[in-house]
Amino acid sequence: DETGLTKTLNDFFTSLQALANDVSSDAARQVVLSRAEALVQRFNTVANTIDTQQAMANQQLSRLTEQVNIQARKIADLNQQIINRQVDGGSDLLNDLLDQRDNAMRDLAKLVSFSSLESGDAVNIYIGAGQPLVLEGVANEISTIDASDGSGSKVIVITFNGRQTEMTDRISGGSLGGMLQYRDQILNGFESGINRLALSLTQMFNLQHRAGVDLNGQQGENFFSSLNADALMSGR
Repeated sequence: DETGLTKTLNDFFTSLQALANDVSSDAARQVVLSRAEALVQRFNTVANTIDTQQAMANQQLSRLTEQVNIQARKIADLNQQIINRQVDGGSDLLNDLLDQRDNAMRDLAKLVSFSSLESGDAVNIYIGAGQPLVLEGVANEISTIDASDGSGSKVIVITFNGRQTEMTDRISGGSLGGMLQYRDQILNGFESGINRLALSLTQMFNLQHRAGVDLNGQQGENFFSSLNADALMSGR
């Protein structure tokens, strides 16, 4: 109740009802203005909180992609060691290397969903839409870069043969998939809902307010600043 919008919305409309019951009361009008200001501040606080969470999610995505790379390099290195052991005919440490690779694959599964395919003595790892993360003794890196839409959001790319391929929508499972789902579905969905509510409230309330008159019989003006005012647009 102390951080959401419901209470401040209810307080605002309650003050309007009180004013409707006594339209000439300066005190009641002042309460409406005070409750409206509190509502505006609450909208801004919620928006700032969402922005902070999105920034934290982007930071976490960068950290998680590096953890994926660490496990990928470990699997690739173990692949090469296992291949070398098989070629050399040495078997003393082979079982231990196989166990280490299995453990690295289990650790990778905690970070992201993947498919695996045996290639001789190596195991190749594929993520996203089949992009190769590990090919025998070589690990390809994934990373986060700024989205091309200028939103400040991060997208996930994989670098293979010197080319970057964006694969954000194809990542699922593990900590990395969970963080993407939190950011793109929960946070972004909540932000869209807040934006629609702010826009609807502003437009409809201003429309009604302009249809009335003030204490001096003058035509009403906008009550809330337009979301498309020059100052607000420049701030965005």
